Amino acid sequence: MQSKLKIVDGYVWDNECLLGEGAFGKVYKCQKQNKQFAVKVIKKTTLQTSQIQLETLENEIEVMKKFTKSNNILKYISHYSDDQNYYIFTEYCEGGNLRTYIQRRGGYLQENQSIEILNQLINGFKDLIKNGYLHRDIKLENCLIKQNTFILSDFGLATKYDLKGYKLIKQQVGTPLYMSPQLLENYPYTTKGDIWSLGMLFYEMLFGKTPWNCKNLSSFLYEIKNKPLLFPLNIPIKQETRDFLMKCLSIDEGRRMTWEEIFSHEMIQSQRKKIKLDEKSKSILFDLQKIVFFNKINIKKILFDKQKNLIFQINQAFLNFQNKQIIQFLKKIPTFFFKQFHSKIKQFQFQIYQIFLVKIINKISIIIKIIKQN
Repeated sequence: MQSKLKIVDGYVWDNECLLGEGAFGKVYKCQKQNKQFAVKVIKKTTLQTSQIQLETLENEIEVMKKFTKSNNILKYISHYSDDQNYYIFTEYCEGGNLRTYIQRRGGYLQENQSIEILNQLINGFKDLIKNGYLHRDIKLENCLIKQNTFILSDFGLATKYDLKGYKLIKQQVGTPLYMSPQLLENYPYTTKGDIWSLGMLFYEMLFGKTPWNCKNLSSFLYEIKNKPLLFPLNIPIKQETRDFLMKCLSIDEGRRMTWEEIFSHEMIQSQRKKIKLDEKSKSILFDLQKIVFFNKINIKKILFDKQKNLIFQINQAFLNFQNKQIIQFLKKIPTFFFKQFHSKIKQFQFQIYQIFLVKIINKISIIIKIIKQN
């Protein structure tokens, strides 16, 4: 029986570990030195008749090389070629893509979660824009998930533009369902083409569908031009979310938001404040849990009353929180000790608890200040 294992440049994978495939290649999960990666395999025979596809492959490699330090852009590892194939090795995103993520959760996401995901993707776009790149193929399938981090991928169609964003681009590329009206009509367009696509993606996260039906390109363009942007009544959203969508999905590029306006939009900024506070809440809870774990403290008696509301009693044992030697030691403890706590912490509604947690943090800070003074 012929082995299904493939070994290339030290990377090993089984052909059954297929993550996805497109018109010109397949993506597999692979390993090297006990670490997991992904490999895109493109047959050379499929590119022999298409110079454009070969340029797309080379472009994807060159773009990813520039963003290896970005948390929200797929990390390039290496590339290789042999007589039969080209290989691109990247980080492995175990969570799949945003399309399947949404499908597993009933077809659409809650508003706050959608905005949080959008915020992460916008961090990736910040890096692209800062370095003068358009993505040009934004869609749910090109957003990957790794350990609850949402990552932009597939940069074969990405292109450079002037940093002011004024240069008109004439090449028609991308996925029709997410194309701006300018692209659909084969008119020149600017960096705002990506903003339209981002708006379409965000709308689909919120409502589980796109705002206009797409039977074919001509009917799709007709609907965009003749049917107003509507929001399903059965899924209410905040006014600032509506405003964001309407400004992303303005048919007139001149009225569409700029990237600077996206980064500073009220919806984005308000969510970022919540995210920062939530991360602070998670951090303090995790550090408290480590102290609880090693001191065999009943956290329920300390932090919750009979109605399971957080209360503000600071047990003397928590003063160990300031002991740097203990904290440094705890950080070296294998993470599997805290696996059970992690599973519970993910279920918390941090926005409900954040006010209480801030008070706890403040009380601990006061205690720490008194200790330092003495």
